[in-house]
Amino acid sequence: MLCVRRASRPITAFLLLGGATALITPRLHRAAFAGRTRIAPISPVSPRNVAWRAGAPARAAPDAPGRVSPLASSYLESLERTSGSELYEPSWEELTQVPVSLTQPEWANLGKAKQLAVLCRLSVIHLTVISCAAPCLLASLRGGASAARSVLYVFTLVLWHLAHNVINDMQDLDVGLDKTSGAFRRSYGAHPIADGFVTRQAAEKVVYALMCGAAAGSSALALSAKACAWAFPAGLAATLLYTPLAKPRGLGEILVYLVWGPAMVGGGFAAAAGVSSRSATWLASMPLALGAFAMIFGKHIDKIDEPTCTLPKLLGRRAARVTAAAALVGQHVSTCLLVRAGLLPPAVLLTLLCLPFETLAATKILLADKATKPAPTEKPSYDVEYRGSMLPFVPAKAFPLWFVAVAGWHAVVYGYWFCFGLAGAVLRKAWL
Repeated sequence: MLCVRRASRPITAFLLLGGATALITPRLHRAAFAGRTRIAPISPVSPRNVAWRAGAPARAAPDAPGRVSPLASSYLESLERTSGSELYEPSWEELTQVPVSLTQPEWANLGKAKQLAVLCRLSVIHLTVISCAAPCLLASLRGGASAARSVLYVFTLVLWHLAHNVINDMQDLDVGLDKTSGAFRRSYGAHPIADGFVTRQAAEKVVYALMCGAAAGSSALALSAKACAWAFPAGLAATLLYTPLAKPRGLGEILVYLVWGPAMVGGGFAAAAGVSSRSATWLASMPLALGAFAMIFGKHIDKIDEPTCTLPKLLGRRAARVTAAAALVGQHVSTCLLVRAGLLPPAVLLTLLCLPFETLAATKILLADKATKPAPTEKPSYDVEYRGSMLPFVPAKAFPLWFVAVAGWHAVVYGYWFCFGLAGAVLRKAWL
């Protein structure tokens, strides 16, 4: 036990040092980056200012300095409130599903828990929960999994992801991507640091707290299951390198595939079972990794006009949209092949429920008119939605996000069906 504790000290020190490095690294890279039933029509519409809240009048969009998203100015202008209007407070359902936009008074009116949820972008952690829970269930199905380590692994990785979200916002702000009020990132959700809702120092304190909790969880897991120790330094390295190194070189999407696939799934299996599995790390992780890959592809297609040289920008709009659609279809193809090979239980074929709903709708949107039609520039009506096998997709809730929203809808619903299938197989094995 003494040698295990000693072995874990470098890991703990590395993780804590990484937390400090994460807040210093952006400054070092600043110079390098200066420079319910009705289907919505997918035809482009002429851009015009729209009111986002019911009853709010449309206003002319103000001029914004620097690079301005064509969707952002009308959206930001529509956030103005009259002096006597009731303050908007997002529900927890909204905070866990979509990014929300707030004014300063609305932010001040929120409780501390909801402010933290907005700052850390709680709505985007679903794929992390899925990629961490699935391998723990798979390890339980194969026998010998620890329930306590499984829960701790999911909780720890969620903390790492929340910390990464804040770090990513600070890094993008430091290199100038989100400084202007018309930046695309600020058009679809609140950016508490850039909007002045919280100070940089307060955000750094949140990052330190999250990373200290995550480092403690990682160390506890490394002590009790040494086979998973490799996953935490790998994940931290990905957190630090994503924005300054991988993303602007067209490697961010590959990094996302590796993190949400082999790293999270392989590390989760090792944490739960106490032993590593190459088949779980590199093969069973493929369907979930493809979902995360498609989602980040959709995000970068939405932001393709920004100067950052992402992989979709290198491929071009048409090829990027075809690639994202292929990744979503690939989730089903890889699942069927893995079931046939005996690496996954037949119960995960529950994911095929997505085919007539999420998969069909997502691929139709991505491949509309041979993947040449752009995203709509006007917010759809709230009575327009795409039917889903689990949850409907309401474009108005996510607008101006479009391709990332529909790809994420598919990836998240697919992922939860995948976990439900694994859970069903575990229960069946326990009862028999």
